[in-house]
Amino acid sequence: PPPAGPPPPPPLPRRLARLAAALRAPREPRERLLRLARLGERLPPPSTALVAADGTRVSSCTSMVDVLARPSGSGSLRLDGAADSRLARGLVALLVQGLRGERAETLLALDPAQVARAAGLVGALSPSRVNGLGAMIRLMQRQLEAGVAAEAA
Repeated sequence: PPPAGPPPPPPLPRRLARLAAALRAPREPRERLLRLARLGERLPPPSTALVAADGTRVSSCTSMVDVLARPSGSGSLRLDGAADSRLARGLVALLVQGLRGERAETLLALDPAQVARAAGLVGALSPSRVNGLGAMIRLMQRQLEAGVAAEAA
């Protein structure tokens, strides 16, 4: 038998999968982008924790984006984010709303490419914006790993 490749990523969490499906639903990429921008309009204002924290700026985004992921006492995720452009705000909202209340392990196992494909963003967004989504997820994963490590110490 041929060698087995890496295992497939776990399925997206239910809320994130629902948001991604709603973004992917329109056939026209332009309509997908409008839905993404509308999703960003529902992003709450930045929290005091996000404003006060260091290491929240996503360096490889074309927009100014800040995200913060940390574990709560119960083990669920506490997520915050802000962005200066409508599309980037939509991407932040997709993650913040889609992962709200999930366990930390869910974010740590999240595959950025899987999220972009599930939401139908690969053909709709520029490659730099799709890369920015991946950079947001990877920064949130690093923040969460650091937060979990700090709690264990």
